[in-house]
Parts: sequence; C-alpha cells; structure tokens
Amino acid sequence: MKKHLLIGLFLLGMFIYPIKAISGNTPEELYENLQKRLASGWNTWDTRSVLTHVFLPYGFAVDLNMMDTDGSRVKKFRIGDRVKGAPLLQPGPHSFDGAYTQMTIDWRGYKLQVESAAMGLKNVILIRPLTETKKGGRLVVIPESLWKRGNTLSVDSLGFTLASRDKVVEIKTSIEGKLLEKKGREFILSLDTPVAICCGENVGLDDAIAFINNRARDFINSNQKQFGANYDCYNAMQSVLAWDNIYDPGIRRVITPVSRIWSSEWFASEDFGGFTLFCWDTYFASMMLAVGNKELAYANAVEITKAITERGFVPNCFYSNNFKSRDRSQPPVGSLAVWTIYKQYQEKWFLELLYKELLAWNRWWSQNREDGGLLCLGSNPYEKVTYFRSEFDTDCHYGAVLESGLDNSPMYDGVPFNKQKHLLEQHDVGMSSLYIMDCDYLALIAEELGYKKDVIEFRKRAEYYRNNLAGLWDGKTGFYYNRSTRDLKFNYRTSPTCFFKMHII
Repeated sequence: MKKHLLIGLFLLGMFIYPIKAISGNTPEELYENLQKRLASGWNTWDTRSVLTHVFLPYGFAVDLNMMDTDGSRVKKFRIGDRVKGAPLLQPGPHSFDGAYTQMTIDWRGYKLQVESAAMGLKNVILIRPLTETKKGGRLVVIPESLWKRGNTLSVDSLGFTLASRDKVVEIKTSIEGKLLEKKGREFILSLDTPVAICCGENVGLDDAIAFINNRARDFINSNQKQFGANYDCYNAMQSVLAWDNIYDPGIRRVITPVSRIWSSEWFASEDFGGFTLFCWDTYFASMMLAVGNKELAYANAVEITKAITERGFVPNCFYSNNFKSRDRSQPPVGSLAVWTIYKQYQEKWFLELLYKELLAWNRWWSQNREDGGLLCLGSNPYEKVTYFRSEFDTDCHYGAVLESGLDNSPMYDGVPFNKQKHLLEQHDVGMSSLYIMDCDYLALIAEELGYKKDVIEFRKRAEYYRNNLAGLWDGKTGFYYNRSTRDLKFNYRTSPTCFFKMHII
C-alpha cells in the first residue's frame, strides 16, 4: 500500500480477445455494473458547481446560490475559478462516496463553511458563517431535477419533495434557518446564522450539526486507521481527486477530470454540463485513486482507454460531444497504470477489458511516430470539425508539442516540424523511453492473459528501441539528450525526461 501511495504522490507532483471472466459475466458487463454502483447516492456530482448536491441515479439536486445586499448573485462555485468576482473556494476533506465534504467560501466578504454528510437517502448540508464574515448575505436554496430524468418536484412553505417518476424513491427536504423570503421554488435565507438543509429526514439544527460531526469523525478515523502515518498525505490526495469527481449524464459515466473549470467551459451545455479528460493525466489519476478506491481507479483507466480514436491511439484529450484530438496522442503510460492497478486488485477481467485498445495503441506508435529507429512527437492532419482551437494546433509544431504532455517545455523551442512526415525533427529521449516501458508492461499483461505470440512481439519491439536509444547517449557530458533527425546533433537542453532512460534499464 505504501508503494502505491508513494507512486500516487509522485505523480501528483510532476482487438479485444473474447475471454469470459471467471464469474461468467463478460468484462463489459462487469464494468457496466461497476459504473452503476459508482453512480449512486448523494455527492457533488455536477461539474458546473461544487455547491450542487446531487442524488444519483435519479438526478435529484439541491443547488446553493449566494446573494449580496444589492441583489448581485453567484450561481457557480468552481475551485480555482479566475473569473473576476468569482468566489474564492478553499476545498477541505471530501470522501469519494460523498459521505462527508467540507468547503470554505469567500465571496465579497461573506465567509462561510459548507459541510455535508450523507447516508443512504439522507443528506444534511450545513452552512455556517465564519466569525470574520460580513453581515447581510443571503443563501438561495433551489431544488432541481437535473438532466431531464422526468422526476417530480413539489414545494411548500417549509421545504420540498423530490420523487422519481414512478414514485418509488421520494426524498423530502426541510430547511432550518432564518427564512427571509420564498420566491417560487427558491428559498432565500439569512447567512448571518447557520442554515441546515436536511434531505430524507426532518431534523432540527442541533441534530443536523451532530450528524455532520459524527460523519466527519467517522471519515477521519477510517482514513487514519487505514493509512496511519501516511494519513495527511493520503487525505490531501483524496480531497483533490474527490472534488474533481463528477458524473457526466451525456456518457452516463462517473469520471475524474483534471479540472471542473475546463469541463464546464469546453463543449459544455446548459442542461448537461460537460467533461474534459486528458490522456496521461487520467491514467495518473487512476493510479492515485487505486490507493483507496478500486472502482474509481477502474472507471478512469477504462474511460480514457475506451476513448481510443479510429486510427488506433488514445487521444491527448477527450471532450463532451465525442470530440477527440484525432491528430495526436500523449505519452503511452496506459499499460503502466493498468498493470499497477491490476497488481493491487488481481482482477483479470480488468486486463481483458482494455487489452485490445492498449495493443492497438502500442502498434500505432511504431507505425506513426518512428523516424530513424526512435520516436518523435507528431501531429497528423485529419478532417476537422468545428472546434475553437482546430485552426492552429493540428499538423503543426504546437500540436506535436502537445503530444508530449509537457506543453510549454523549452526542449522543443526552435525544433522544426516536418509537414511531410507530420513529425518534429527530433528524436525524443522521454517518449522513446516511455514507449519501451509500454512494451515491457504490455508483455507482462499479454503473458498474464496467455497471449504468447504477443509477448514475443512486445519484447522484440522493446529490445529494438532499447538498442537504438543508446544512440542518444552523449559520452562527452555523460547524459542522454534529444537529437536532431536532420543532422544527428544533440539538443543540449536538459529536462527531467532526459532521465527517463534510467527507468527502463
């Protein structure tokens, strides 16, 4: 466990074979069931605002807004939002399953602590003003039925009830606090005193606070017991990942994008929100998630791998509306992530589910990014769709650099882009090393699944590139450097990727 935790913290800084699983279910069926289990209960599922608490699978929601005395109103609460006047959010602890969350908010001098605690149908949201807060602020509580799920909503003077179309699930909600006004289905309350929103059970303010405190204590004690001396490190990692965890109704999946802001702005819709998944970011997130949550680790590794393009590579980015960067990929770390997760949980169906795509991706690199026996970064032309960046980041130097995952690295400054080959004219130490690593891990996966011919293929390919990589060693300086494919001269810009060769010896 410590090994996986250290891997997670380090990463934080820096054709399917027809096999049936032992249980009798196909890997696809097992994964569908996993996603259904994930997409259940109360959590901060909506990518558009962390103050929208959603109950899945039905899409019941309690949305929180804030108002100033002049009537100004903020509806979206997003961590790291740089829009002028946006609220400043300081995220605190957040369990993966939504059992407990904590957030501090500062907007126009109104400073609040927002906590939530959930158990089954019950969810209590507690909003408390901090001692240094400005007076006169207002909280707007709005019941919602999201994503056109056909739920029913009824509102009375004391609260509201959300129910599924067939009335099988019904959640009554009461509001404790100083009610100033009620407009339609909006409840406007004073922020000068605590407010408790109690879903699924009618409780008073004191009982709401006690419930919150108990769930917070259970969450902390559970993590301390499991991770011991590593608790603080794990808690930080879990909080970051859990606040990014969302449900996207367009693909009906639970995923963990690297940013809610990008997810809610790029290809987002007013009704459904949106998502943005990046290739190696998502694989790294899956490895970190594996430390404490198998299901989320599987979900993220599967979703980014299954985003594979028609040409056979996992794209640099995958957005809502099925937009993918069909010109470029990103470093091939998928097999590393999948093997690492498998070694922890030992469920072979997980390997079976992703093997076809990982195999195709590995072959794509040697067929499309090799020049003179080593890999170069590239960006290929393709039939474009309407896209706000498509005019300048495809089949060009910038598009190729994006394939590195190190978009602004000076390693690539001044390196020519060959329009005929669609490649940067530079052998890349880091990418070639990671590709050898990919071959090595895929050999392990193929061996585990019993594909002996594929094992031979991967090991032969790894050995070929491993031998060629020796040509990037500069004996004068005792270091590995990127090298021009034009004149074979070294690029003496030093980068962490120059050390990647050390990991594949």
